[in-house]
Amino acid sequence: MSSRLNCGVRDQFWYDNDSPTSTAAAYDILGVEPHCSAAQLKAAFRAKVKEFHPDVRSNQHSSDLMIRRVIQAYEILSNISRSDIIESECLDPFDNPECEAFNIFVNEVVCAGKGCPYSCVKQAPHAFSFSSLGTARATYQGTGYGEDYRVQIAVGQCPRNCIHYVTPSQRIILEELLD
Repeated sequence: MSSRLNCGVRDQFWYDNDSPTSTAAAYDILGVEPHCSAAQLKAAFRAKVKEFHPDVRSNQHSSDLMIRRVIQAYEILSNISRSDIIESECLDPFDNPECEAFNIFVNEVVCAGKGCPYSCVKQAPHAFSFSSLGTARATYQGTGYGEDYRVQIAVGQCPRNCIHYVTPSQRIILEELLD
């Protein structure tokens, strides 16, 4: 039996392992009944992502963890692949984001990485590094990247347009879906 972690959510418990272990756990995480419609499931997913948005929660780590679990639960119950979730849900998970897009996200699927003549890692090593696969990855999510000239140059020179400014919750969702 899994141990549970109470994260201060009203009468809801979150499993302390990395993902929901069962369909029942996924229903619990999203707070829906097994007989809910696809529209209700999607609405619950969006509501939970918004509820655990980093701008709403004071604890960044628990916010990230809960959003990852919500994504995994939605993936289990919706039978939608992670790439479909990226396309349908994560380009703009909220109609009105609570904050400006200031985190950086590198779409490693299209990144040229070490073979890129305009390497973002060389341009802004404080913000990017190479992953074990040789693609670029945003390594630090500090504030003020919109004002950081070296990051702006790296984004502007990217020949594959694989670097994006995103909101904190979009970054969490996109990183989870690319893992």
